[in-house]
Amino acid sequence: MLAVKAIFTAWQEGSPLDFRGEFFTHTFMNPGFNPGPNPYGPPPVLLAALGPRMTRMTAEVADGILVHPFSSERFVRERMLPAIEGGLAAAGRDPDEFTLVSNVIVATGRDEAEMATAEAGVRALLAFYASTPTYRPLLELEGYDELHVELHRLSREGRFADMAALIDDEILERFATDLLAGVPAGFGVVS
Repeated sequence: MLAVKAIFTAWQEGSPLDFRGEFFTHTFMNPGFNPGPNPYGPPPVLLAALGPRMTRMTAEVADGILVHPFSSERFVRERMLPAIEGGLAAAGRDPDEFTLVSNVIVATGRDEAEMATAEAGVRALLAFYASTPTYRPLLELEGYDELHVELHRLSREGRFADMAALIDDEILERFATDLLAGVPAGFGVVS
């Protein structure tokens, strides 16, 4: 992250590249690889993070965080925000200069048939994420630890077609957003 920012600074300011980190050293910028200054300034660097250490580190060095779409308001409030606040404080950074980007999983359609198809796809996606050990802390917090265990077992058995059936309406509503049918004509719904 700091190396990327050093490269952006060298491009923006025309200064020599001189980054010496714990794992990487960047001290040469080939002029053919240098696009020169961006008239809008260096682009912000956002990182995706979920666990407490990665979230804290992101707040220490990045311009913002990308919240994974398989998340919940409670997880963000109780787990991510404290880690973000800790990282910002450790780096002496102003919270107003840090961006939190929330991604969402959406089911949308123009009628009931399209909504049913979209929801089936979202159930399969949620089942996949819920089967992945990385997301177990989220499921534990939300009271779905047993669901994780069962979905993980089914995934290890290769029974992916059976997994979506375990995502009931309550889980669908908690972890995804339905954009209901009935959007006015000409609105430009893309599905």
